[in-house]
Amino acid sequence: MRKLKYIIVFLVLTFSNSLIFSQVDSALIKELILAKSETEKVRILLELSKNSIDFDPNQSHEFAMQALTISEKEGLEPQKSESYRRIGIYYMYHSDYPKAMENIIKAMQIAEKLNNKLLIAKCLMNVGAINYDYSEYNLALDNFSKSLTLAKEIDDKETISGCLTNIANVYTNLQDYKMAIKNYQEAIKISTEREHTKDIYKALINIGNVYTYEKKYVEAEKNYFKALKITNELNDKTGSVTCLNNIGNLYLQTKKLDKALDYSNQSLDLAIEIGSKSDMQLAIQSISRIYKAKGDFKSALAYFEASAAVKDSIFSDSKNKEFGKLESKFELEKKQTEIDLLEKDKALNEAKAHREVLNRNLIIVGIVLGFVGLLTFIQYINNKKTKEYNQQLISQNKEIKAQSEALVIAHDELDKFIYRSSHDLKAPLTSVLGLINISKMEKTMENIPTFLQKMHKSVDKLMLVLRDLTSYSANARSEILAESIDFRILLDKSLTELAYHENFPKVEITHTIVGENQFFSDSSRIGILLTNMISNGISHADFTKDKSTVNIHITQSLEKSIILIQDNGKGIRDEIKPRMFEMFYKGTNDSQGAGLGLYIVKGVVNKLNGKMDFSTDEGIGTSFRFEFPSLKGLI
Repeated sequence: MRKLKYIIVFLVLTFSNSLIFSQVDSALIKELILAKSETEKVRILLELSKNSIDFDPNQSHEFAMQALTISEKEGLEPQKSESYRRIGIYYMYHSDYPKAMENIIKAMQIAEKLNNKLLIAKCLMNVGAINYDYSEYNLALDNFSKSLTLAKEIDDKETISGCLTNIANVYTNLQDYKMAIKNYQEAIKISTEREHTKDIYKALINIGNVYTYEKKYVEAEKNYFKALKITNELNDKTGSVTCLNNIGNLYLQTKKLDKALDYSNQSLDLAIEIGSKSDMQLAIQSISRIYKAKGDFKSALAYFEASAAVKDSIFSDSKNKEFGKLESKFELEKKQTEIDLLEKDKALNEAKAHREVLNRNLIIVGIVLGFVGLLTFIQYINNKKTKEYNQQLISQNKEIKAQSEALVIAHDELDKFIYRSSHDLKAPLTSVLGLINISKMEKTMENIPTFLQKMHKSVDKLMLVLRDLTSYSANARSEILAESIDFRILLDKSLTELAYHENFPKVEITHTIVGENQFFSDSSRIGILLTNMISNGISHADFTKDKSTVNIHITQSLEKSIILIQDNGKGIRDEIKPRMFEMFYKGTNDSQGAGLGLYIVKGVVNKLNGKMDFSTDEGIGTSFRFEFPSLKGLI
């Protein structure tokens, strides 16, 4: 517990730390200034674009556009192709895939005319990455494989390694773990030949993760420790933190709790040393789970609260950075305004001197023309204002009509909501009261356990109804609050809430989370969605099968998150599908809640500007896919 004090001190010391702004490579900028040829300038601009894409995408785009302008002017076709490709990568970072594909196709067309196999291979790899982000895994594999074939023909080991890693990532998402490991191992072999040690330990961590998904814990442990040895030799403390935390989580899953606590504490110590708050939060969160598994709920709660404090601190840092950027932008705009004023003063002085030279006749003509122009301008302004007022009136009339229609719909919906809610709340309460009265009439204790069991089922049903009503109210009334999402915490909370469900112990629930980037959205609404979808999987499980499962797979990035929830339950009958998202609709007798689950889920998707689709086979199971954009811009 003493370590918690160090964490608090760390937060106090770093809460108001100075803002850090990304900077481009000053050495390359100096080379750019001193470049003697246009070809050299383009080479440096493209290198700057590549180096700055991760920390300043807008600057990367600007460098690529400058390179494209010079390449077109000088007729430098290979550089022109690479410029288009880097512009496409910029749009990929912003999830504008149509524009990304448009620019990458331009790059590939030029590369094909030149028969430049390296550029073609890189373009194919970018197209595969777009397919991957769209979850079009077969197309992604096809393009990554084509890129790999070309890269092998020209023996470009960097591109070969990148293709193998991308192919392995696809197989991991497809849960073809054997092929995933095979490709990660081939990538390690290439990275070893390149003497690129950092790529080796990253691949070893990925292999460890795959073995963990397969529950092959011994193999996972070997790869994590190999990766840890390399990070220690490189003195790569960030990599070491990741390895230690993964090892701690591995031991937690295998119930080796003392070892889990030891490695998670090492991860926390190192995270504090390097000042990485995100790694601190992951380590503290792991320690909280370990204490919970040990039954030390007091320590588990203390570390959970510390994790929340670190999370708040990360959020505050993010806000400070945004403030710093705004402040910097304000200063730049202020300087630009001063320059504009000076230029205007200069222009006025020159105009004044010029006017003194003009003769009186020209001055008179100028005055007349100015007067005519003023009248024309006044007439134009009046016409423009009249048009704007008319447009405003039309818009307001449309808005009033829409609001009236929405009010009628809301009124009908409210009447229906009150009627059905009171009925769904009254039914289990009436059942409990009836059982209590029957119990009072019993002269022996023989039937009391049966009555208590039935009361418990009624109370469970009441809890489900109350949960549905609370979720409906939270989604319908509360404002959207964008914050950094920790899907592991949300899943833990959902599973804790559903632990009272009578079928909860009978269903195997697994989850995987891919991507270390922070994703921003409304955690309350995402939590509501997860709870309702997992609850559906439990309620509609098919216990005639050998094993009932609910699998959650989450992929997150800076731009979006994709949530895939699959079960092997009873599936959804065709006659249910048209009404399954309606308020209070219960398609089967298995439904225990208020019939609001999928209605609430659809409401959450609409509130967060998300996308949703599903596929189902009766008797086989159901799969729901959700895609949400980042709401970081709302912070």
